[in-house]
Amino acid sequence: MYNLGFLEDLIKPIIDYNSSKPYKSIFMAISKHYYHENFHSDILAYYLSYETPKRVFIDCLNENIDCDKKKILYHDYKNGEVIREKNRIDITLFNEDRNRAIIIENKSNNANDQFKQLYRYYKRLEEKKITLEQICYINKDSNKYPNFTDYETEEEESIRKILTVTQLVGSKSISENIIRKVIEETDDIRVKALSLELIDLFNYLIYGAINMKNLDLLVKELCKNGNKKKLDEIINAYNDIPKYFANKYKNYIVDKSTKFHIWIYKDRCLVIDNIYLNKKKFAIDIWFSTEKVDIFYVTRDGNDDDIENFKDKLENRFSFTNEKIDNPLDEKAITSTINKILNALTTFSSGNADNS
Repeated sequence: MYNLGFLEDLIKPIIDYNSSKPYKSIFMAISKHYYHENFHSDILAYYLSYETPKRVFIDCLNENIDCDKKKILYHDYKNGEVIREKNRIDITLFNEDRNRAIIIENKSNNANDQFKQLYRYYKRLEEKKITLEQICYINKDSNKYPNFTDYETEEEESIRKILTVTQLVGSKSISENIIRKVIEETDDIRVKALSLELIDLFNYLIYGAINMKNLDLLVKELCKNGNKKKLDEIINAYNDIPKYFANKYKNYIVDKSTKFHIWIYKDRCLVIDNIYLNKKKFAIDIWFSTEKVDIFYVTRDGNDDDIENFKDKLENRFSFTNEKIDNPLDEKAITSTINKILNALTTFSSGNADNS
């Protein structure tokens, strides 16, 4: 008997933990540097060189500016340059006259702030007679503000009044407030495809890689009450479930006194064998896994044409919709499918009726 009550405590820390499997960005496939901040900044700078992403980005910044203050005019920035890594600033958007700017400070790997980092950028541009209109400060998975510990009060105030704080994924994020709006508004197929890839990349960076906060809590729960040992035992049993299913449904078929040879291959494949059509021998393999049930047509001494002939003949009586069942725990669906297969095979000839 398995006591699964402790799983309720284990699941709580990982409610928001996501596997990397759903997110397969092209950037991960083509670059081994996809997880570096510099790489993210390269991509964002390239993205913002397009008209719609730049406009939506500026619109998003304007939403953070008090209504009594001057808004940023997209028209002024439309033909301005987007520069990477100038004067140690991650990304700088210049207006067309290069006398105003927006800067992006990318902390998507949660890097620490350097000494008075944002204020030094502000002063550097001021010395060149460039007005800094906004700073976009990007976190990885939070909306935390920069570290103002070393700032004088006036220095901090000068930065706060032009500061927008955001994150890659989540509420008030780049993904939700900018990229998804670009997808809705653009007619440019290239920009739309790039937007989708960026969302996949950012999702992977947040949810696909190890989420230390979630897993730290999970590890603490595993240390309690022998929970790790219990989970190990359950995982082992869980991995044996396909073997259990194969035997369970073998017995189910044998109890129906079928005339075909019923046996198990490699512990988890239930075989309905010795099916003859036009002197050719066939079988139906039912493979069980912890995720699904797959059904295959097999020929013992024929070729692909013979299989197609067998399928055509069989599907006159019963058609496999997708040749799989998505839920291996759905006993009703599995038994119903097996019954339909057996009913469809009633007019087929069999070999030796050996059900061992």
